[in-house]
Amino acid sequence: MENEKFIIKVAKALSDRHRLLMLREIAQQGSLNCGQVQDLTLMSQPSVSLHLKLLTDCGLLEKEKTGKVVNLKLNHQAVEDFVTFFGKIVQEE
Repeated sequence: MENEKFIIKVAKALSDRHRLLMLREIAQQGSLNCGQVQDLTLMSQPSVSLHLKLLTDCGLLEKEKTGKVVNLKLNHQAVEDFVTFFGKIVQEE
């Protein structure tokens, strides 16, 4: 049941094209801060912060604080868990 809650939370977070773009960019770059994500997306700072919070809250992103700057990086384990869930469904067929 706990695993299902995680899958639902991640699926909802991934249901927005802006969040998909942000996640892809962070994964490709290795790590980005909110300002860098804002520059890439040309979205307002409050919008970027909200989207990044949703991606962080569901576990897809991890925060890494360096001084005053908070960098975000992909949580590879969370992505692997999400993909594995669907892999098991396909194997059940």
